[in-house]
Amino acid sequence: MPSRHLFKFVVVLVLLLMAGAWWAADFQAMQMQRWLASGHLPPLSNPWKGTSTPDVWYYLTINTIFVSILLLIPAISAFILRRRAGGPCWLMFWTAAWLFFALHLWFGVHDVLGSIERVFHDTQTPPRVTNPGGDTVMSLWWTVDVVIAWVIALAARPTPRWVRIERWILTNLIFGAALIASIVFSSNGYVRTGGILLLLAAIASAIYRVVVYPFDHASVGGHIYKWFFQAINLVWPWHRLSTWWAVFNIGALRVVLREKNLHDTSIIPVSNPAGLATLPPFQSCDLMQRNLDGLYNDLSKPEMGSSSDPGRGENANSMYFTKSNPGARFGRNIPLKEAFPEEGPALMTPSPRLISSDLLARKTFIPATTLNYLAAAWIQFETHDWFNHGEPVAEDPLHVDLADNDPWRERACPMKIRRTRPDPTRDYARERAENGGKLKYPPSYANAESHWWDASQIYGSDRQTTDRLRAQRRLENGKLVQTGQPMPDGKLYLDGDNLVIDPSALDDKLETALTGFSGNWWAGLSLLHTLFAREHNAICDELKRHNPDWDGDRLFHGARMVNAALMAKIHTVEWTPAILSHPALQIGMKANWWGLQTERLYRAIGRISENEAFSGMPLSGVDHNGADYCLTEEFVSVYRLHPLMRDDLPVRSATDGRLLATLDNSEGVIGNIDELGVFKRDGWDFTDVFYSFGVAHPGAITVHNYPNLLRELIRPNGEVVDLATIDIVRDRERGVPRYNRFLKFLHKKPITSFDDLANPLHPGLPEELRRLYGQTNGQDNVDRVDLMVGLFCETPPPGFGFSDTAFRIFILMASRRLKSDRFIAKDFTADVYTAAGIDWVINNSLVTMLLRHFPRLGPALYGITNGFKPWNDLEIKRS
Repeated sequence: MPSRHLFKFVVVLVLLLMAGAWWAADFQAMQMQRWLASGHLPPLSNPWKGTSTPDVWYYLTINTIFVSILLLIPAISAFILRRRAGGPCWLMFWTAAWLFFALHLWFGVHDVLGSIERVFHDTQTPPRVTNPGGDTVMSLWWTVDVVIAWVIALAARPTPRWVRIERWILTNLIFGAALIASIVFSSNGYVRTGGILLLLAAIASAIYRVVVYPFDHASVGGHIYKWFFQAINLVWPWHRLSTWWAVFNIGALRVVLREKNLHDTSIIPVSNPAGLATLPPFQSCDLMQRNLDGLYNDLSKPEMGSSSDPGRGENANSMYFTKSNPGARFGRNIPLKEAFPEEGPALMTPSPRLISSDLLARKTFIPATTLNYLAAAWIQFETHDWFNHGEPVAEDPLHVDLADNDPWRERACPMKIRRTRPDPTRDYARERAENGGKLKYPPSYANAESHWWDASQIYGSDRQTTDRLRAQRRLENGKLVQTGQPMPDGKLYLDGDNLVIDPSALDDKLETALTGFSGNWWAGLSLLHTLFAREHNAICDELKRHNPDWDGDRLFHGARMVNAALMAKIHTVEWTPAILSHPALQIGMKANWWGLQTERLYRAIGRISENEAFSGMPLSGVDHNGADYCLTEEFVSVYRLHPLMRDDLPVRSATDGRLLATLDNSEGVIGNIDELGVFKRDGWDFTDVFYSFGVAHPGAITVHNYPNLLRELIRPNGEVVDLATIDIVRDRERGVPRYNRFLKFLHKKPITSFDDLANPLHPGLPEELRRLYGQTNGQDNVDRVDLMVGLFCETPPPGFGFSDTAFRIFILMASRRLKSDRFIAKDFTADVYTAAGIDWVINNSLVTMLLRHFPRLGPALYGITNGFKPWNDLEIKRS
């Protein structure tokens, strides 16, 4: 509802404009009389108009339409700039413009103060007013819309959707009619000027809205944007378009996915109150720093995105959580009713072990030559931050039948796979009893880590772990023991800048690294954990320099915030463009952080808008897109990227690139930190291993390239597992759709034959699929293909390291991790991070980190702008 001041202002303005129009008409008529008295006629400026003698009523007709166009300028601008409904400014000027248009029509069509038909009809040329019927219909429609607008404003109710659509159509009709009447057909220069000003104002407002305002996907323009690219994709997929068309097509895909593929599992009622973790009370520090367990990131829903409860005391371990909360559950990218797992024999058909042996097992190593091996280590490093289902449970394991000639029979038959740790807040027996023997909601699973991008793999997700990482230690009887005091200045404990064995490990036989998460350890994780632990301590020094009065706790949490944000930035603008090197993704992923305004402009003037597309996700405002933030089971599935692992590691000198040794993974490349012989050999050091990763290539993400060592992996506790089989089983167990249903849910055309998955890397692949998945009545059983198999079989778009289908989940969830996080989307400010912290994030990259902590890598990284692409081969330069 317009304020009293605005109402008075517009009323006075209308009266002044009416008086001005009348005075001007009288003055113009007098001028015309003088022309006529002198025996001259004014030249016709527009041949479309007639030649009857203008008088005061003629000029009133012209002047009122001119004033109406002037009032349309703020009205149309306000309409374009409105978020969801017109505000009071729009309402007042829209009403005033309507009033003058009605007066124009009155003067131009009806008798005023007697019959003045000569003003409107010309005896020599076509009539001056050529379409009074159309103007009358538009005036009536406009009148109805103004009445509706005032009724809604007086009732203080939201504008209904049908009114928004009606008004959008009417406004565009009026805008178009005003432009045509004023610019094309007007015989008056000032009316034409008004039309041009209206056009320029509309263009400027549209540009401002698109660039500055957040995108409104529910607007008419938003729908047109989506429908336009959906129509194009019926003929051409996005990656066959030119670069900028592809960029905007990807944006439209993301809008559709945000609308239709975010499904909240936290709405599932708690059926086991005994498994519900206690919510700690809010503290003022929650506003300025991340909680270790992810609580209070969203202040309106504190549990959103949090971790499960690891327990208390010395034996607390997040892997064995027994309490959780709905906010820690994994969400879904498919409707909940579609997320029930198969039951009975269908769950294990065809045999996951047969798929592992016949379709996934590596025959010969297929390299991904556009990447270096750090890219493989990085994604495992990141997934350890994002998700962890906890330690599987031993009760009632899943059974996988084995072929008669399967060598696994020597260990056990059938193969037994432990089930995923269940959601502690659910009692399925109770739910079935209350729902006629069936579950109303699909099984859900909880995250042992927080869902936020908070570097929990370095810092842990609970206080006990973090305290261990920060504790000072001294050597007693050959062992490191805690002194009872934290490290000074908020630093993490390192031994000569390197990670140490965790002396507090629950199992003394498992010599794990002292870090936030040390599962599935190997040399690649040692490199990155060490790098980011050193970076944390360097950030502490920088924050201490700018804030000498800060205590250790504040320095620790400040450095943790900066380190996590830097990690998110590196993943967004370095790792992703490296593995998805299509030109559109080079633009799109950098825009996720810097915006389309580019890094150079961002550094020069900062953000130019609220729009995430033009100024990036940081500070664009938190938006969960209608579903509480969490990572999803489908997100976990598409990040099963084990083919990236090599079979060996060629160790090279960081000084001259010479090959020093080639180590198989079992020769000290994979294992707990004390088993990593690659760091203990004489003749090379940590820097050489980093260089070796920088020039080696990972494996390509495709079938027949799954590392065989992982298909017969010996875990630290001695258990032997086939990880490829487990990957297939986990998707089926958790209700992740098989490949063809997955395509439908992601708005892609399903396959109709195994021939649709033909891949130039693997001649004969369709026949292999037929042997494994079979046919029914001569038709390929395409609906039985497992998700991971389908993703690995796809031929990726040009430059892509993985499939276009997996990319759909990626573009949805990669942006969501930033857009939902308060500490990125809202509080990425100097008040929270400090100015020094913001500068650290903006000015650093993986390359600058490597050079800071391993300066001997300078020649290898000279000219390298992306640390995940192959580094300089110093051996070639030497030769």
